[in-house]
Amino acid sequence: GIEELPLTTRILIFVNNLLINYWYLILGLVVILGFWIFKYLKSPEGREEYDRIKLKLPFLKRAIKGIYLARLSETLSTLVKAGVPILDSLEITSSVVSNKVYQNILLETKDQVRQGGRISEVFAQYPEVIPPIISQMIVVGEKTGKLDVILEHISRFYSNEADAIIRNLPSTIEPIAILFFGGVVFIIVSGVLLPLFSIIR
Repeated sequence: GIEELPLTTRILIFVNNLLINYWYLILGLVVILGFWIFKYLKSPEGREEYDRIKLKLPFLKRAIKGIYLARLSETLSTLVKAGVPILDSLEITSSVVSNKVYQNILLETKDQVRQGGRISEVFAQYPEVIPPIISQMIVVGEKTGKLDVILEHISRFYSNEADAIIRNLPSTIEPIAILFFGGVVFIIVSGVLLPLFSIIR
């Protein structure tokens, strides 16, 4: 009986029967799920959750954070250097950064600065998305009046780091991809060959 077959073979038979007999249900579920995800990502809550997830993706989070931090720093540096008032600079930067997590931090920073706070103080409250070294460097910029120069250095550093990570990404992902596809091939081959070996015996 089928219960005497190896586990991998039984799994393959089950998946095969599922795809043959219930393909229309599976297709329907995929379409419904895809439509729901699309609608959710269009909502403010969905967009923010998506932006949070992007900052936690394995192998990609450092590069993604670097891209946003470089964009944030470069925009803010350019505006400050051009003489745009700091509150306006933070407002404009929040609309340019294109990530709800950083956008919320920048808008909170604007509110705190309006009340007499410092940019570095707010940034220091979010070490998971703004590395402490950035807050420390901004403290120096605020004290010396060279905030635009410090932000320019930060932008250059994180832009270069993100580029380096993206260039090296294929060599990082390749071993994992090989292991994954090797596992899939092993399951399929063992599911087909093990019953043959048991028959030969």
